[in-house]
Amino acid sequence: MVAQQRWASAGQVIAVCQAVAGITIFFLSWAFFYEFTEATGLLLGGCMVAAGAVGWAGGRARSGNLANLHVLATLLALLLSFNFIGQVVREVHVDCGLAELYLKNKALETRISELRHTEAMHSVYARMSELEDMLEMAQRGAVKSIELKAEQDKLRHLDASYIASKLAMLRTHAQEAMDGILQNPALNATVVNGLSQADKDYLRKRLDAADKVIERVRQHHEEDGKGISLEEYQELLGVLTDATVFSDKREHPDLVAATSELPNMGAAMRRQQEDRYQDYLPGSAHHEIQAIERQRTQRRLAWEERVRTLMSAQGAGLDAGAELAKHCVKEARGHSVTLFFGLVAIALQLCSAYTSLCLGMRLSVKGE
Repeated sequence: MVAQQRWASAGQVIAVCQAVAGITIFFLSWAFFYEFTEATGLLLGGCMVAAGAVGWAGGRARSGNLANLHVLATLLALLLSFNFIGQVVREVHVDCGLAELYLKNKALETRISELRHTEAMHSVYARMSELEDMLEMAQRGAVKSIELKAEQDKLRHLDASYIASKLAMLRTHAQEAMDGILQNPALNATVVNGLSQADKDYLRKRLDAADKVIERVRQHHEEDGKGISLEEYQELLGVLTDATVFSDKREHPDLVAATSELPNMGAAMRRQQEDRYQDYLPGSAHHEIQAIERQRTQRRLAWEERVRTLMSAQGAGLDAGAELAKHCVKEARGHSVTLFFGLVAIALQLCSAYTSLCLGMRLSVKGE
């Protein structure tokens, strides 16, 4: 009995809240909406008031039949709530948005047709008088684009030549070191056999280092050869400047210059490997292209401003908000409030249905 009393009291309180929410939705629908959306809101409000009254009566009388009837009425109101919220969102955000777009398009067509013939012709004549300048600018832009492409191709060839010259320099020095041993008449077989083991190891190490440089450069220059990286280039340069092997080459001006130009070599190799020279802007042609584009944009905006001024002189504002349908303006104002109470109604109906079901299960058959 105590449990029945608690569930019955809770059901009565929620039923009263349900009825109050129904009355609120009823008046909101009547105040802010029209036609089908208004009818759905009024029906939802009435259904919620009726469900609330049945729920309150069922809780007071402890009647299982009234509790079951309240559950059915609540489920019907719940379905109407979802339908009502969907209609509100669609009308405010879709239907009224399309109506506003239609009015703006219609207003624009009407105001363009209302332009005085002489003013329209003056604007068109002014625009046509600029075509010759625009064509000249287009020709200048094409010439500068060709110049920019030539600068980019020139940068590509400069990178390839620079890399090739540095690798050829390494190969030349390595070949000189090898020839200094293999073609030196003073280093015949008899002399070599008479050298100490340390001297023989030194000559062998020098030949191996020179051969490594020559072979790697040769692989790079083959038709399907393996491209050389900056790290490999630094390694080959380090071989030729190793004081323990090529003490005579360490201070050579070419190798010293190559060491100091490693950042330039790295940049050239990176550009060549990425092969995106069209993204680089060498020379001054790109500055003139950008200036031409700015001039064309400014002239187009100036012409558009003149047309807008002419339209404004005819009372041709493009704001169609004042002409928007009255129901769209009202629905926009009541949209957030109605959505809030719609969600509250859903929550109340779920709670009300739950309490009625719990009460109905606790009522005994004898009590009926």
